[in-house]
Amino acid sequence: MKITFYFIFLLVLYNSVFLYSQTPVEIELKAETIILSMADDNIFPENDFLELKNLLFSNAEGEFWCTYSNPESAAFNELIKHFLDIETNKIGANTDSVLILFVDWYLHLQRTFYYPNRESLFNSSKLKILFFSTSVSCHCTLEMCKKQLVDILKLKRENNNDYSFLIIDVFWNNELQMEYKSLFVPSVLVFDDENHLQLKIEYEEKMIDRLMQHLIKI
Repeated sequence: MKITFYFIFLLVLYNSVFLYSQTPVEIELKAETIILSMADDNIFPENDFLELKNLLFSNAEGEFWCTYSNPESAAFNELIKHFLDIETNKIGANTDSVLILFVDWYLHLQRTFYYPNRESLFNSSKLKILFFSTSVSCHCTLEMCKKQLVDILKLKRENNNDYSFLIIDVFWNNELQMEYKSLFVPSVLVFDDENHLQLKIEYEEKMIDRLMQHLIKI
């Protein structure tokens, strides 16, 4: 009887962990698809937006978000509210304006899952790429952050199996920025598989080019 009980308990626990690890990935990938579609094609991908909405609301009332979000499900509720604001504000807006709104929401997504994502990054055995962005700054900095975020997402989409990525909104989570003395945004940091800092590039127009040159040499 005890063996059966423990087996059922372990099975439920396994399924729960699997769910917790997979659902944010689906949401993140769909959000990235929306950003890249607007940046590359200058067209708002309505179907992808609706699919993302379904992903968000499919677990909005479930225990999943209470467990995965840090520290409370209220953080995820704020993310949903922000999403609904975009759904309203995108009506009649041009694609560039919606892209700005959605990039801000994507950074909100990153800070909602910041702590588990940070832990996952530094536990990874892959080379790590850490991108510092911000949701609050002057227009020039926000524009550069937006452009280079798009480039980082393209790199991530093409090399996700080779590298681990983490995007941080340093306006809300700046402890790693302070630890590695990266005082400008956007910035990119590269760590090896043992978490040793290899490269730091700060507020540079050709940041992605330099990053690619470094990755090619490895």
